[in-house]
Amino acid sequence: MSKRICVGEEAHAALASLKGDDETFDDLLTRLLRERHDGPQPGAGL
Repeated sequence: MSKRICVGEEAHAALASLKGDDETFDDLLTRLLRERHDGPQPGAGL
């Protein structure tokens, strides 16, 4: 099931600049969320 979200022009432009040529916005958002989740945890290395 798909859902719609509304973003402003500035957010859309920022997301579009991060999106690969062969990537959908859904792919982009999934990748960004995965990177955030799988990235270093706050305070790591202290």
